[in-house]
Amino acid sequence: MVRLIVWGVVLLCFPLFLKAQQREVVCLSPDWDKVFEQARREGKPIFVDCGATWCNPCKVFKAKVLGNDTVADFYNARFVNVYMDVDKDALPEAAYLPSLQAVPVLFFMDAEKREVVHVNVGAPDVPGFLAMGRLVLEGKQTVGAMRERYRAGEMKPGEMLAFLQALSAGRYREEYREALAVYMACLTVDSLQSDAVWALCEREWNDPQAPLFREAWAERERLYAWHGKERVMKKFTDVFNWHLYEELQWKTLPDSFNMATFEGLASLFEADNLPDRDYYRRAAAMERAARKGDYPAVWKGLRALEKAPMDEKLKKNLVKWFTNKLVYNLPPETCAPYIRFVDKMAKQMKDAGIKSELYYFESDLWELTGNEQEAQKAYRLGVVTVNPHFYD
Repeated sequence: MVRLIVWGVVLLCFPLFLKAQQREVVCLSPDWDKVFEQARREGKPIFVDCGATWCNPCKVFKAKVLGNDTVADFYNARFVNVYMDVDKDALPEAAYLPSLQAVPVLFFMDAEKREVVHVNVGAPDVPGFLAMGRLVLEGKQTVGAMRERYRAGEMKPGEMLAFLQALSAGRYREEYREALAVYMACLTVDSLQSDAVWALCEREWNDPQAPLFREAWAERERLYAWHGKERVMKKFTDVFNWHLYEELQWKTLPDSFNMATFEGLASLFEADNLPDRDYYRRAAAMERAARKGDYPAVWKGLRALEKAPMDEKLKKNLVKWFTNKLVYNLPPETCAPYIRFVDKMAKQMKDAGIKSELYYFESDLWELTGNEQEAQKAYRLGVVTVNPHFYD
């Protein structure tokens, strides 16, 4: 009997226990005049959760983070909290408002100054959200506080990375680009020893003409010792490949080229230990010839690819880039040998994807010259290469 009574009390109290474990951050509606008035009266900063009904990460953040007991106790005691639906509600009149192109967006405001002091695009976990709240309350490392020091010329060099990270997290793109340019101009090769600085360069470096890039390339052995050869070389070759693509993708000869820019890039390809150096040097040589209108030299360079020991994907790139230049810049009636060369190279390829891509490319070239029969033939070869039973 006693056991039954005890269990009865437990069952009656269970909803209360459950309720006690389901505290959540209490959010006001975005009636901004009332929100600012309450925040000033209570002497609290404002936290705003911008979400949408269709946004699954917003729902997860609300359930898992705003519904966490520790988070609820912390934010309910220290902030005036607001939920704003980006499809229905308007932003307040305040300075440094965030972009709402992606949600969730979390931002914090100073009620007295009516300005946004910190922003985060995306949903942090419980520890991250608590740390964000503490950072705002401390007030020294918010994006707003760092912005003031930066503009006053009082920011220490060691703070610049944190400032850039805060601008990036808040999607303040123009400010980020401006501060990034200032920061990068101050860096030296020695400063690249820092993993955090090198990680920033990995994300942002894309100008092979920049003095620091060229200095780092010249002293890359030092970077290998700091960050590993594979990681360092990947960044350099990513930049080389991007700019090589930009320089070589033209079909018809433009009125003018910036040859100095191209030669500046090509000069980097002379390094003895550059991976795939033969690929870069062949590309540079054929590009120089194409820019001068020396198409016989381009054709000679293409034919030399037949026996070149080169990765198939890289070989395919050269075949497509430079055959395009021949076909688009020479009379259609003279182009059959160049297009049949593509067919010949396709047959050499072992990778089915690369082989079929060249056949589709060949088909496009035949269409360009008006030969529909050969275009269909090449197209069928492209299809059956990746799907042998397509025409069964």
